[in-house]
Order: sequence, then structure tokens, then C-alpha cells
Amino acid sequence: MNEVQYYLGGYQIIKLKPLKYGNLKGEIVHTCSSCINFSVFDSWCQSWTTENLSDEEKAVLNLDENKIKEIQQWTNENFDNIPNLFPNLEYAKEFKNKFLIKTNDLEIYSINFSEIDTNLLIDDFRENFHNNDYNYNNGNFCLRNNLLKKTHEKNDETLLGYDIIGVECDGSFHSFHCNDMSSILEQKFNLNLNEYKLFDEIKNSKELRHFLENDNYFEPVPYYICKVKKVNI
Repeated sequence: MNEVQYYLGGYQIIKLKPLKYGNLKGEIVHTCSSCINFSVFDSWCQSWTTENLSDEEKAVLNLDENKIKEIQQWTNENFDNIPNLFPNLEYAKEFKNKFLIKTNDLEIYSINFSEIDTNLLIDDFRENFHNNDYNYNNGNFCLRNNLLKKTHEKNDETLLGYDIIGVECDGSFHSFHCNDMSSILEQKFNLNLNEYKLFDEIKNSKELRHFLENDNYFEPVPYYICKVKKVNI
């Protein structure tokens, strides 16, 4: 049997925080979704956006207005649009070491996609495909652009588990935890959470894919299965 290939979707700098709702309230969930954890590299990093960090977030990251302007200048010089993810580990490490050296408890995580999910995401957000309500950017975001390269996952990173994420048109994404779906996924598909509140294994099936399209349970965006890995630094 051929080994399943996984491709790099990107890296994110994560500040973990307890879940604020649902059956797992108070638990730590190791997802890269900014709905749940503080995914540092976001739209506030670019000068032309209107999103700002709250005073609490500034305090967490030890940032003042001058440092934020430095970050925005760096981001504008390196990226054409809001990435939501770093395309490679080098950028993530440079950002962390340059701007967040005084901030504790930050992790660098990667998300990686099987051949099936890679091709599904590339096709769902293909250019000039507007038979949906989510492809406003013609697929021009870091996650899709990275998957187009089909860069193999790194083997020297620690696998934390599998997440199920719903991708928005700018490349930001939800997790199944956003809708408190862990108990329902356990009942319907025998998916059990591990110590990182992710899944050790998710078997690809038509039944699961069809269920992920149900707007009564999930956000009205396409969902994909991805590996979450921790960079050992």
C-alpha cells in the first residue's frame, strides 16, 4: 500500500488559550484556528487593514504602537495580501525572533494536507469559480498558494493530531471545535480526541465528507482534514 503524501499548508505562531464555551470549556485545544487560539499572524499585521489588536492582545504580545508599525512594514514588504499563515518556517522564525522575543509560551505549528484534501481545496477555490458564496478572492491566499507548490511536510516536526477546518475566502479558517462538534463526531464516526484535543486518526470516507457539508452543524464553507504539527525549537 502506498504511503499517503502530505503537503505543507503553512505555519502559524500560536498562543494557546482555554476554550471559552461548549463541552470542552476550559480545555486547551491545539488548533491553529484564530477563532479559538491567538493565531498571531493575522490581518492586523498589515497597515492597510482596519483590524486592530485589543489592549489585552497588545499586552500578551508585549507590543506597543511603534512595534506594531514595524511589524506592518515588515509584512507589507514581504507579502502582497493577508496571508493568515507563514508560507515557510523561515518567515515564521524570523517574525518570532524579530518581534516576539519577549513573549513567552508561543509555539510554531504547521498544518499539512493529504493529496485528497490538497486537491479538494485547490479545486474549491479555483480562479473564476463563483458558483458559491465563499470564493471572493479567486483562491489568492497563502494556504492555497502553498498547496499549489505541493511541498512535502517536514518529518522533524511533532505530530499533535488531525484537525477538521473550514476555510474562508481569505484563507482564515474555523475548526470543528468552533461549533462544539467533538461529541457528535465521536458518536457518528467514532472519532476520539487525544490529549491535544485533536484526532489521532481520521479515516477518509464519503459519509464524513458529506456530513462536513451540513450547514446545520458547520460553518457554510468547505471543510478539510489536516495534520497539526509542532515545530521543535
